[in-house]
Amino acid sequence: MNTLYEDDYEEMAAAFQCFQIQTLYQTLKDNEIDETLIRKICEQFILSQGVALDQNWIESKCGKVFPAVAFTKTHPDYEPEELYLNNGMFSFSEYAMGNISWFFEDHQPSESPQKFGCVGADGKPA
Repeated sequence: MNTLYEDDYEEMAAAFQCFQIQTLYQTLKDNEIDETLIRKICEQFILSQGVALDQNWIESKCGKVFPAVAFTKTHPDYEPEELYLNNGMFSFSEYAMGNISWFFEDHQPSESPQKFGCVGADGKPA
């Protein structure tokens, strides 16, 4: 597998963070949480998760490990040829509030602005 540290990671990671915001939004909305409270929860969660991804380690049976978000263009079960990793230039915590604004202010949350879907039989997006 070829590991890539390209500028494309920024776009992939920002889209992933927006996907997280949208998923959390829909979960809270489905549970009838007030719209104003939904935004506050999303802001707090996405910022704290951004800091965790940027700066924190996690204790596991393997020892202390750092979380890392990687991307492939084929589902991991199908042995992708390329793995995209952060080159150190992307910060989830720095993008957090901008992506919150993108979701809540630039789009109507009910419009599902971030597109996503399931894996196809060939390991590529269906």
